[in-house]
Amino acid sequence: MNIFVGSLPFSVEEADLRGYFEEYGAVESVKIISDKFTGRSKGFGFVESNIEKNGIFLHISALKGMRRRPVVNDVITYELLSENKKIRAINATIEGVEAIRTHPKMNIKKKAERSQWYNSKSLLPVIFVLTILFITYRSIPHYRNFDSQNIVDYKEVNNTSAIPQDTTNHREINNTTFICDGRTHCSQMRSKEEAIFFLNNCPNTQMDGDRDGEPCETQFGSN
Repeated sequence: MNIFVGSLPFSVEEADLRGYFEEYGAVESVKIISDKFTGRSKGFGFVESNIEKNGIFLHISALKGMRRRPVVNDVITYELLSENKKIRAINATIEGVEAIRTHPKMNIKKKAERSQWYNSKSLLPVIFVLTILFITYRSIPHYRNFDSQNIVDYKEVNNTSAIPQDTTNHREINNTTFICDGRTHCSQMRSKEEAIFFLNNCPNTQMDGDRDGEPCETQFGSN
């Protein structure tokens, strides 16, 4: 079995590497790869043992679940995978080194459902605001209609036609009918005859200040 050994210190020699591996079994050969121009070690090599003649390649990516890279004296366990008549190591672990915890990938369907739920939730404030605006808009015409129907013009209050008429006490003078309708002042009278009728027939009148029996003398004159 031919074993790839990487991340070697540049000071490690082939005899040192052989000694490390002979503690775990017989070693047939050791080869540290060096630069052909400088002769300096490249930091990796191969160890061949007589346990298995077919070489096993262990790539560093097989240890990507580990918290650190392997160092000398590490015990590495792995699974064998045969591809194209070659055997390589997979799912390798370093004894005594904790593996990195990875979160399982979220199911695509669940992720889409969660995204849709977040989107619908984010629309709730917008829907609420639009509902309030719609209710307010619909209530404005009703408020204006109610307001216009209930506003009483000041002129209409002073207008005798707006005052409820009391038909219990009325009289017709010169083909004109006078009715006690609540008026009490001279400024509300249309004629001297109307003022005399109110003074003689209607309560709470204030038209005869000198109490001589002639109402509204200043406005209509005296007899």
